[in-house]
Amino acid sequence: MFHLLFDPLGAIAIAKKKSLKNTILTLLLGSVVMAVASLLMLRNYSGEGFLTALLMIILFFVATLFMAFLLKISFKILTGKKDFIAALTALTYGYFFGAFGFLIASILWLIPSIGSILGGIVLTVALIISHGMVLKLGMILYKEDLLMVIVALCITYMALFVAAYFSISQFIIEHFDKIATF
Repeated sequence: MFHLLFDPLGAIAIAKKKSLKNTILTLLLGSVVMAVASLLMLRNYSGEGFLTALLMIILFFVATLFMAFLLKISFKILTGKKDFIAALTALTYGYFFGAFGFLIASILWLIPSIGSILGGIVLTVALIISHGMVLKLGMILYKEDLLMVIVALCITYMALFVAAYFSISQFIIEHFDKIATF
């Protein structure tokens, strides 16, 4: 799984096989890496920090599964293809690289002054490669052109953004009245 870090294009060739076992293992390892990165970013190594890290493992894992489900729906509507494993593989392998980018950035952010700049640069490059891998794997696994994959991902990300925006707004509206009455 660490081959993703050193040879993203070679990892794409491995991901083409759509092995559910490898995809789930990669997703689990990516979840653990995100947990370690969040622990380092919080700089809280007590019980609360480890609880946050544990929650990050669960959140990253479940969120990626949910994103794959939504991406599958987008592809089903746009192309008639409904391959959940392809969506999960594309997102998992891409997000795995992004998780390691967060880990390296969180380590660099521990360095005073210059660390925030270096971490930002590393994170930017990692996210570019991460999303590039998602696009490339989407093209390969769904056998679609780049434009179709971009549209499917945009629909998925936009739907998540709008749903989160309105859900958070509703939460604030419901609880603002309770806060204002104190």
